[in-house]
Formats: sequence, structure tokens, C-alpha cells
Amino acid sequence: MRLTDVSAAFTSLRVEGAAAREVLAADVGAPWIPQRGRPGQYGRTRLGQVEVVLHCLTEEVFELLVDRSLADYLEGWLAARNPPRAKQVEPTRH
Repeated sequence: MRLTDVSAAFTSLRVEGAAAREVLAADVGAPWIPQRGRPGQYGRTRLGQVEVVLHCLTEEVFELLVDRSLADYLEGWLAARNPPRAKQVEPTRH
């Protein structure tokens, strides 16, 4: 058996706030994850035409695992969809 760590190829973005579910469900390939996902659930889907692994951490916090080369694009895509009412959804890298 051979194990290889490929985590260096991914970046983690965190989306959190009262509008996180709304923003993520707007253009996700599997809308059940942000709409009804419970803490601890994962789902592989597409968001903004980018493949991501979406992890529900809490009711208002999601982690997105995305290919490092697409992280800047996805971060900008998320920022452009932030609801006008406030800066409630803040994508941050971890």
C-alpha cells in the first residue's frame, strides 16, 4: 500500500454568516447540501462552475475545498454574490 498526501493541491475557503446557505444554494450543483445539510456532512458538487467539496461545519459555517489554482476565481465569484444587505458572507482562506 502506498499513501500520498495530495492536500497541497487544495485550498480551504470558509463561508460563514446568516446568508451563507442562501449564497451557496444559489448556484450549487447539489443544492440540498447548503439548504438542508447538517453539521458534519460533506458533498462533492460544482459552485460557480468549479468543482468543490462542500463541508457543513455549523448552521452558518461552510468549508469549501477547492483546487488551489481556482481558489482566487472562486473567492471572487463568492464575493460578487454577497447579498447587498451587509457583509454577512465572508470567504476566508484557511
